Amino acid sequence: MSSEIKANTISEVTSANGVTIDGVNIKDSQVPASAGASMVFISKGEGTGSNAVIEFTGLDSTYISYKFFIHHASPTGSTEKNFYALIGTSSAYLTGSTAYLLGVTETRPTMHQANTISGQAVFMYDVGSGEATSAGFNGEVTLINPSSTARATPIIWECVSVMANDTLVAYHGYSTSNEEIGAITRIKFYWESDVNFSDTSVISMYGIKNG
Repeated sequence: MSSEIKANTISEVTSANGVTIDGVNIKDSQVPASAGASMVFISKGEGTGSNAVIEFTGLDSTYISYKFFIHHASPTGSTEKNFYALIGTSSAYLTGSTAYLLGVTETRPTMHQANTISGQAVFMYDVGSGEATSAGFNGEVTLINPSSTARATPIIWECVSVMANDTLVAYHGYSTSNEEIGAITRIKFYWESDVNFSDTSVISMYGIKNG
């Protein structure tokens, strides 16, 4: 004998607990990877006008890859700034002149190598948005299999940036950690000269399952 429940809405009783159905916890409009979801929202970081870094930690083998979606990221002030990121292991971020292999950033209409700044950043963009009121910096960054201890971690990015004079610049690029240094467990985004993120800035992290 089977039974059936019909309802338009099933809501959690305890705040932030979600609803569990046949062992699957549905929470904040997300189906977890363990239940078969192929792309799962994990967390987001936001600019407040007083934070110079947006950082994500806890990357592990739960997901084969991680995607970071960047929305309206802008530095405070009215001066254009470059936009950087570092990846790191559990013990330290990768820095130094040999930390990353040279990749390519393609801008329209030219192509040139532009993935490091003094060997400190895994990639860089030639311009940042100059004003918090502009469309800012938008795009996505993908880390491929960062939990691997046998391979370097490739990084791929696609984005568009709006400069202070309303010029639109599009980018596509790639880089990789220079060697098999261990699992990559974290990434942080920041602006040139360590200026703060404006309060329009949002970066969201998603996990991607294998297959």
